[in-house]
Amino acid sequence: MDVVLRRAGSTLVVVTPYDFGTGDPFAGSLGDFLRTRAERVSGGVITDVAWDFDPKPKVIRRDKTTDLDIYAPGDPSLPAYAALAGRLRDRIPATPPAAREAVGALRLVGASAHRLWLAAPSIEARDTLGKVPGARAALVTAIQAVQRHEVPLYRVIVDPSYRGKRVLI
Repeated sequence: MDVVLRRAGSTLVVVTPYDFGTGDPFAGSLGDFLRTRAERVSGGVITDVAWDFDPKPKVIRRDKTTDLDIYAPGDPSLPAYAALAGRLRDRIPATPPAAREAVGALRLVGASAHRLWLAAPSIEARDTLGKVPGARAALVTAIQAVQRHEVPLYRVIVDPSYRGKRVLI
C-alpha cells in the first residue's frame, strides 16, 4: 500500500510513507489538479487536499458494529435494499411453510456493510420466529449466506408503521 486517503471535513488528506521533507508537495500544479479533481468527483464536498507523512499508514475501518451503526461509505443505499432483500429471499433454505411464512413477514428496513435490521409488523410476528420450528434457523442461514460471516449480525424490531413496510423478504 502506497497511500491512505482520509477525509477530515472538507479536506482530503493523503497519508504516505514517503517523506517529502519541508514544504507542501501539493503547493504547485499537482495540488491544484488534485483539488480540482477531488472537488469535481465529490460534488463540491471536498475543497482542499493536504498531505501527511506516516511511515506505516494504516487504513481506518469500522472495527466493530452495533445496533446503533451509522451509515458509512460502502454501506448499501436505499435503492439497493430491494436487491439485498432478494438475495436474502433466495438464500432461505427449504423450510416448512409455517417457517417460511414467519420469515416472509419480515421487512428489510436498514442495512450497513456489517448488519441488517428487519421489521416485524407486530410483536406476535416477531415472537413467531422463535416459536415456529425452523423459522429462526432459516433466517440465520439466509443472513449468514448474504453477510458471509459465521455469526450473523442482525436485529428484528417491531414496526407496524409505513416504515416497516419497506421491502418484504
